[in-house]
Amino acid sequence: MADALTATARRMTSRFFLGANVHSVEPYGTGLINDTFLVTTSKNERFVLQRLHPVFAETVLIDFEAVTDHLKLKHVETPRLIRERSGLRRARDESGTMWRTITFLPGTSFEGKTTTTHVREAGRVLGAFHNALADLEHEFAHKIPHFHDTSHIMRVLYETAYSWRNTMKHRALERLIDRTLHAWQFLAPTLPELPERVIHGDPKLSNVRFDESGAQAIGLLDLDTLGRDQIIVDLGDALRSWCEHITGARTLCDFPLLRAALEGYRETARFLTPQEICAIPA
Repeated sequence: MADALTATARRMTSRFFLGANVHSVEPYGTGLINDTFLVTTSKNERFVLQRLHPVFAETVLIDFEAVTDHLKLKHVETPRLIRERSGLRRARDESGTMWRTITFLPGTSFEGKTTTTHVREAGRVLGAFHNALADLEHEFAHKIPHFHDTSHIMRVLYETAYSWRNTMKHRALERLIDRTLHAWQFLAPTLPELPERVIHGDPKLSNVRFDESGAQAIGLLDLDTLGRDQIIVDLGDALRSWCEHITGARTLCDFPLLRAALEGYRETARFLTPQEICAIPA
């Protein structure tokens, strides 16, 4: 199956203008949503070819291109869309599945245990990303229903737990469910009203690109969850990924990592309003 998909990927490369003959096409990365391939040409130039998951409509490419064009104007490193030979943003294979090609951002990415240097750099590049997009005027065409909608997620959790009451599954998770819902009831009224910003949507550490040395963050990858929301949504999701510390069965926050990440973020996020500054942990 994998060999057949790679063969299809190689055929799809002919649909895009890459400037040279294709030398190799190999599976690439650890992403779970899109099937991703690294394409190397005879001129040793590299591109990323992806078979997009059906959850993404073609409109996701409109948003991708609008945001990356804006980031280029602001001199922020980002993958760029390579259009299909006829000028379309994508190509479709025999089954109708959508494929796209983007430029390759050289460097390395990390998963798992991190250092204060890594998370400070990650915070700095996320702040620069938000800062560069603060003046973007674009109506997002691709919207994932209830994405990062915590009120909706908590409501679904409550309804699901209620429907499974008096079962073994419910008894096994009852304390965790009750603790989660109680925490949300306490937290929800305290959330501030903040302006909507352009956010990445999935700024986990593996989506932060570092240079080849691994010392400096240079940009963000995986731009399929772009949209508008409060800045604390993106920052909170980032800190969850960057600063968690797992010990036994417990997941804790590593506060030295948290402080380093916020130091890096504040260094470049110069657009923040006083209300947004107050909403971010000191």
